[in-house]
Amino acid sequence: LPSLSAATRCRLWWLVSLQAVLGLFWSQPLQLAWLPAPQAVAMTATDAAADVVYPLAPEASAQLLAAMPTAAADMPAMAWWAVALAGLWMSGVLLMTLRTF
Repeated sequence: LPSLSAATRCRLWWLVSLQAVLGLFWSQPLQLAWLPAPQAVAMTATDAAADVVYPLAPEASAQLLAAMPTAAADMPAMAWWAVALAGLWMSGVLLMTLRTF
């Protein structure tokens, strides 16, 4: 967009970087109504044979996962400096957004 000022183009690039960083933390994809639904995957001969040989495999694995203990101590705590750095970065993005508008 050559008609925009250099400062506005710079802020737009900052917003593009914001989009890229938010994409790292976004947990679910957006559901867009105009995209076609995914096609059903046809079962291969190997999948059909596995279903015959191991008919209870999904239920057994689900039971094993449900029986496994989960400890909250296994998850590492986020460092305070990472939270401070993210807050500083977000305040900069907010400041640039306010200056743009």
